[in-house]
Amino acid sequence: MEEESPFVGWVSDVTPENRMSTPAASPSSPPLIARTTAGLRLLGLCAGALIALAACERADARVSKETGTEAVVGEGQGAASRGATPGDPSAPAEAEAVAGQATYREEAFELAIAPPAEAKAGEAAEAIVTLQAKPPYKVNEEYPIKLKLGSSAGLTFPAPVVGKDKATVEVQKAVMKVPFTASAAGEHTLGGTFSFSVCTDERCLIEKRELAVQIAVR
Repeated sequence: MEEESPFVGWVSDVTPENRMSTPAASPSSPPLIARTTAGLRLLGLCAGALIALAACERADARVSKETGTEAVVGEGQGAASRGATPGDPSAPAEAEAVAGQATYREEAFELAIAPPAEAKAGEAAEAIVTLQAKPPYKVNEEYPIKLKLGSSAGLTFPAPVVGKDKATVEVQKAVMKVPFTASAAGEHTLGGTFSFSVCTDERCLIEKRELAVQIAVR
């Protein structure tokens, strides 16, 4: 004998109007697919803007590199470039021009450069640099004294630096010969940076002075 189900003959008192149902989407609300599409479109626009900005920055960097300038970052609108880079043909030459004086008289020393007694075009000649220490100072015999020559139109030199091998160094005095050759007659300027040292028993001075002298060439 089959068992009778306890739900047989049971009648629900819930009316069809009160039964739970999925609410219909509001006519004014966009479908989920439409909202998702709009969000993806906005995300794509943002990504495109970032890519375009990066491309502009790369283009600016490429232009700066090609024109030999370095762009100033973070200094506001109209910021200028920092100038020509080394090796730019438009950059000024770095040759050391002659600038200085023929004589220095100071507490610890006297320093002078003198032209040769005579100089002829096309012939070798020598200018003379003299360092005279004043007591209690003495010439530092251990220091590698030198004259780094500046660029001098019309004059040529065996080497750009005249070293200690061209000098006679004594206790109170050092004399350096500066060889040169003039290419043409006229007035020429010879000079450069002279490095030297003078000492007492307690201390040493390491000095540099700019020397320059006019040479009359005939």
